[in-house]
Amino acid sequence: MTPLIGLTCGTNYEKETARYFLNSTYVDVIYKAGGIPVILPPIDNCFLTQFLNRIDGLILTGGADVNPLFYDEEPHLKLGTVDPLRDNFEVALAQEALNSGIPIIGICRGMQLLNVVAGGKLHQDIPSLNISNAINHRQKAPAWSFSHKVVIEEGTRLEKIIGQKEIFVNSFHHQAVKTIAPGFIVSARSGDGIIEAIEKDDSCFIIGVQWHPEGLSNEDSRMFAIFESFCQACKD
Repeated sequence: MTPLIGLTCGTNYEKETARYFLNSTYVDVIYKAGGIPVILPPIDNCFLTQFLNRIDGLILTGGADVNPLFYDEEPHLKLGTVDPLRDNFEVALAQEALNSGIPIIGICRGMQLLNVVAGGKLHQDIPSLNISNAINHRQKAPAWSFSHKVVIEEGTRLEKIIGQKEIFVNSFHHQAVKTIAPGFIVSARSGDGIIEAIEKDDSCFIIGVQWHPEGLSNEDSRMFAIFESFCQACKD
């Protein structure tokens, strides 16, 4: 049975009528990896249970900053755009998805939101941390190009999927995981110590990555393997 994969999406309020949007690379990679992609718009939360009863896996996609009120912090001066409609929907969706045990991938914002929902906190602006050996986490090159290296922790699910300890990734974020949520472990870091991947410390397929593997999946088979493994887990 081909798994049905739910994909969250962003909201654009610049027009008279709000628009939902999602980069096509998410849809393309799920289709190629053997899943049926379905976009989940941030509508009334009364549909959450029905969404989750129909999908076999969930991808929390990239996008705007997560509102720091969800992890009990005031907004930093460098906080970027927040999407309240999306935040309210995805926080509730992710909570129910974690409770249900379905496979989940959190990508960029999605990893941060996954961590927040499970009880962790975020750095609201990496440059403001004044890290001595800081690297650029917000590349200006296209999403299919590599930016910096990450080191993957030995014995993690991510290492088993990737097959090696060091890889190069793309990078489009200014926020990062600060306090990891209970029940999760760090599975990768960048050279300046920023957390680049997390995963649930049990048998569930629940992974968060700070980079955008969907944008690199045509360039690097190891990135595509993340989605293949995910879709396989959604069949099991």
